[in-house]
Amino acid sequence: MKMDNINPEEKVDKTEEQEPSEKGAFASTLTFVGGFILLLYIAIYWLYMFRVDI
Repeated sequence: MKMDNINPEEKVDKTEEQEPSEKGAFASTLTFVGGFILLLYIAIYWLYMFRVDI
């Protein structure tokens, strides 16, 4: 079985499957960065609160 005889419709399906995975990777990256910034903000807030003794 040769790989040269691939159905053109299968090629289109492969490109359509790649787009959601790229969007998912971008969304997961934004979620990770947003979570990191939120944790950093909370850590700075707690450090400030203990230093000032609110």
